[in-house]
Amino acid sequence: MSETDELIQIAGKYAAPAEPEPVKDEWPEPIPFFDFYGPLGDFVHLLEPETEADPAALYVQALAVVGNIIGRNAYCIVRDSRHFPNLFVGIVGPTSGARKGTGGDSVAALGKTLDPQWHKEGIASGISSGEYLVERVKDSD
Repeated sequence: MSETDELIQIAGKYAAPAEPEPVKDEWPEPIPFFDFYGPLGDFVHLLEPETEADPAALYVQALAVVGNIIGRNAYCIVRDSRHFPNLFVGIVGPTSGARKGTGGDSVAALGKTLDPQWHKEGIASGISSGEYLVERVKDSD
């Protein structure tokens, strides 16, 4: 083996690893249009042509708003457990371009129509810290 071949072999041991495979975008397929059913599905179907917000985000936010307005006065029994309509939803997306606020505003308008008092007391904005969020959502003393 020549000195050059030996140097190439040694250099190969310390060469940068091959370029990694690009990570596949693992974003789920959109929920089919027909899977939004009931009155809130109709609400999403009416809004969809008028907004850039994701239909699934609109739907889960609408479920959360209506469930919050209903409160823990209604429930379904599954086996031996009561299931209340209260949901906790987090809409996540890039800052500015994901249309999170656009969709949220449309759903908040639905809440205002259904229960103006709830809208006045139940919508918080400017949540800038975890402490404020905890204070805002904790049960009454």
